[in-house]
Amino acid sequence: MPYAERARLDERLRGGRLRASAGLIGRFRQMAAGERARKVEHARGEYVGITLGDDLSRLIPSEPAGLGIPVMRNVFAARFAESRLMLYDSRGGAEFRTPAAAAVRLLDEECNTDGRRRGDIVMITDGECGISEQWMRGWNEAGHTLGCRTFGVAVGAPRATAPGTVLDALCDNLRGIDDPTDTHAAGDLFRLIRTAFRPGRGPWAVAAMHDRNTGPARAGRRPTLGPDRRESTMRIHLTSVFVDDQDKAVRFYTDVLGFVKKTEVPVGKDRWLTVVSPEDPGGTELLLEPDGHPAVKPYKTALVKDGIPAASFAVDDVPAEFARLRGLGVRFTQEPMDAGPVTFAVLDDTCGNLIQIVHSR
Repeated sequence: MPYAERARLDERLRGGRLRASAGLIGRFRQMAAGERARKVEHARGEYVGITLGDDLSRLIPSEPAGLGIPVMRNVFAARFAESRLMLYDSRGGAEFRTPAAAAVRLLDEECNTDGRRRGDIVMITDGECGISEQWMRGWNEAGHTLGCRTFGVAVGAPRATAPGTVLDALCDNLRGIDDPTDTHAAGDLFRLIRTAFRPGRGPWAVAAMHDRNTGPARAGRRPTLGPDRRESTMRIHLTSVFVDDQDKAVRFYTDVLGFVKKTEVPVGKDRWLTVVSPEDPGGTELLLEPDGHPAVKPYKTALVKDGIPAASFAVDDVPAEFARLRGLGVRFTQEPMDAGPVTFAVLDDTCGNLIQIVHSR
């Protein structure tokens, strides 16, 4: 731009509305730069990073990819058992599981003995939380075992008290309060808690949950709902049978044998597919593992040829179970036989394996 034109523009910018507009545009630019430099505040439930755990619904894609390599499947199972799988981390919301598990352990230690009055749980929270179906089943089982009920209090969180929410599913009785410093409202709520449960019961275990946006994020091992276990205790978490067709296998093991499907995660053309006993949904899982490895089929063939079962399942009454399964068309290679303190029978699972059912007296 020639000097004369720049001089005239400068003269115009020294006063009037054009100068004010230029200054305003400059401030807007500074504000926009400041907003870009600010730390992003994440919404509730938004994935913001990577954490460790066992919630398969938040598994990052690279984790199940290793299941396509046979040697890596045991590594995956071990990390799942230790709650050390890599998951998408979701910030915001309250953390229900850790304090709820602590309340269950407290009631189990203090009240789960003969002659002691049963206790109940009061859950106090100011936010919402997402939980897995597996954890919810464990929570319901613990409540049934301990004979306890749960009263929920949502502080300043009206959405958490709506029908169908996680808190609604967790609690037998749920109430909301906007201002806990309101002595009249707090007094009414306390009286309601006292009368909501039948008299003569034991103490309350209070589980307080806070919004993780206003308090420290919690990270840790999966809570144990029920009797606390010593750290040194070892237990069987997962076992497997090799099957030649996963679709056929899951139908046989669920529709015929009576197990229920626990986990199903796509892994290439196959799946990480497990079933459990309906009587113990949090117990040992049976992996229906594809038999694609070259060493597996000769191994299975040799076991079947020699009449060796690939797995053994406990039943209450072997003859009755034999009659039920044979009525469904199941082929048995060994009819019920008494062998001292046990009775057993052996069946064909239609997927290349012999399976033993057994009852110990």
